[in-house]
Amino acid sequence: MQVTEKELIEVLRNPEEIGRFVKRKESILEKYRNFIKEARRQGLSYRVIAEILRKKARIKVSESAVRKFCHERLGEPYARKMVRNELAQIYENITLEQKRKATAARREFEQDYADYVFVKEAYRRGHSQEEIKAFLMKERQDKDEGYISRTINKAISEIGG
Repeated sequence: MQVTEKELIEVLRNPEEIGRFVKRKESILEKYRNFIKEARRQGLSYRVIAEILRKKARIKVSESAVRKFCHERLGEPYARKMVRNELAQIYENITLEQKRKATAARREFEQDYADYVFVKEAYRRGHSQEEIKAFLMKERQDKDEGYISRTINKAISEIGG
């Protein structure tokens, strides 16, 4: 018996019909469903949940696997898409000058964060605060000494130095 293309297209119009052909693989996370649901309700990130599962349940799981499980199996919305769409609408309604200022502020924030990450890594690798400060003073001539000192102090205090 030969099937026509029209009959195949009819299968595509009926989700229940498609479901008969697709087998859903059972997720290893399914038995931790209640834990994951409660952890997300308490505001834990996918990364933290994955870490707890790796250490306590001794299962090999990634942050992206937990994220996918939450979206596909627990029905969590994809918040970033919603935020991105809202930001796109706002961005359409601002002037070119406002866009330039926003872009400059974002770049400034990204550079400040990069400085912060650099300080933490340099300190972890054994460089002294004076060496780090001298390097940043040379590289970031647009910043004053107070900014550099605050960045260094904040980064080092977070890693317990």
